[in-house]
Amino acid sequence: MVRETVLAALIAGLIAALVFTLVQSIWVTPLILQGETYEDAATRELAEEVGRDDLELGPCIWTRQVTFTWERWRVHQTERTFLVPVPAPFEAVTVFPDEEPITGHGWFTIERLRAERETVYPIGLAGHLERLLADGHRDEPLDLGIVVED
Repeated sequence: MVRETVLAALIAGLIAALVFTLVQSIWVTPLILQGETYEDAATRELAEEVGRDDLELGPCIWTRQVTFTWERWRVHQTERTFLVPVPAPFEAVTVFPDEEPITGHGWFTIERLRAERETVYPIGLAGHLERLLADGHRDEPLDLGIVVED
C-alpha cells in the first residue's frame, strides 16, 4: 500500500507542539484525498482535527518517507510537514469525533517530548523541533530521510 500524507506542526509561541493521542497508541497521518494538494489537505485536516479554519499554513519544513506495518498491510508513506505558527496554545476540537480515532491531545514542550514514555511520531520529533527553533526553517524542506519502522 502506498500513501501520501500531510502533517501540520502547530507551534505556539515557538515553545510547544500540538500532539494527538489515537486509539491503540498510534498516530495516523491524514491521507490526501483525490485531487487535493498537500496544502489543501493540511488546511482541511486543521479544520477537521483541530477545529480551526483561521490558521495560516506556513511553509513545508520537513519531508520523509517511511515504511511500516499497519494491521496486516505493509505501508510505504510519503509525508510533508507544514509549519503552522499560532500565538498561544488552544483547545483543539475534533469536528467529526465519531469518524476520527483521536482520543486526546496536548501541547508538548521539547523537554516533555523527550521525557514521554510512549512513542511519538515522527521518531525524533523533539530533535527536529529543537533544530527548527535554533536554525529557523530553510527555503526548501529538510529531508528527514527514509525510515523503516518495525
